[in-house]
Amino acid sequence: MKIILGNKNEKLNEKQTIVGLGNFDGIHIGHATIINTIINYSKITGLKSLVYTFERHPESVIRRGIMKPIITTNKQKIEILAKTELDILYLDDFTDEFSTMDAATFVKKVVVDKLRAKHVVVGYNYRFGYKGKGTVDELRSLGEEYGFGITIIPPIKSGRMVVSSSLIRQKIAEGDIDSAYNLLGRHFSITGFVQPGKRIGHQLGVPTANIHPKPYLILPPNGVYYTKTLLHDKLYSSITNMGVNPTVNYKNPDPTERIMETHILNFDQNIYNEYIEVFFIKKIRDEKKFANTDELAVQLAMDIEQVEKYSNFGYNT
Repeated sequence: MKIILGNKNEKLNEKQTIVGLGNFDGIHIGHATIINTIINYSKITGLKSLVYTFERHPESVIRRGIMKPIITTNKQKIEILAKTELDILYLDDFTDEFSTMDAATFVKKVVVDKLRAKHVVVGYNYRFGYKGKGTVDELRSLGEEYGFGITIIPPIKSGRMVVSSSLIRQKIAEGDIDSAYNLLGRHFSITGFVQPGKRIGHQLGVPTANIHPKPYLILPPNGVYYTKTLLHDKLYSSITNMGVNPTVNYKNPDPTERIMETHILNFDQNIYNEYIEVFFIKKIRDEKKFANTDELAVQLAMDIEQVEKYSNFGYNT
């Protein structure tokens, strides 16, 4: 898969493409339908399949300071899409100029001139242009004017729920890990580089890999979770505490900062500064403040025993 970065003024060499348009936050099962559709069109026509989205979420420019948290980083999007047969991922730079561009201008400058679209695939609720005023009906009309075809993907459901990024954010924030899994088509995950901590876990015999999640990411509620941790392409069973660790919070210079602390089972390597991905499988319990670290150690032993049972029985892997 080729990656084109708009902020580096990289150009598209293809004469014509099959294009999927959208924000693609989460790359959920609805997005997968769009992506599979353009890949199938590509195989039929011989044209390159291309997903066009923005390196920065448009809300980071339009609604500065009040942007909704996102589900996936650009690195995660690239990793997920690289596993498909997609030919090109175009990550454009959403600038102030973009935020004021009307729908017709967006189609002419971007879809026609920049992407050279022969066919465009979007979701039923796709909006574009200034203040999101452009609709799929307008896109269809502009397609007729400029000579590109349109496929509009209808609502995709998981059970009775219509799949959307905003619904997935809601489910993750509520701690409904199972629903998030069904909507995403995979386990929700958080990535990052392992940072040194206060080594409290090490002192308790439960060393942890600590990640400080970016403030723009959606996070599950504070608590202890059965997780799987991906390191160097190998998946390990793990247990993760998301929260402020109230029992030893006095040692944290910012007591409100939420930290992800992951203990990888049967693992004793030094992985500081290593990149890991932690997949959330099931919540075990809420985060709790204990009277002392001895009580915490007893509870952690019980939590790990529970995780080992889940792992041994292959729960939701």
